[in-house]
Amino acid sequence: ELNLPLGTVKTRIRMGIMELRKNFN
Repeated sequence: ELNLPLGTVKTRIRMGIMELRKNFN
């Protein structure tokens, strides 16, 4: 069970999206 704060999850997702955009460019 993950016990991360919601803010941390959102930050990680946002960072992941930015990484994907970098790979597609």
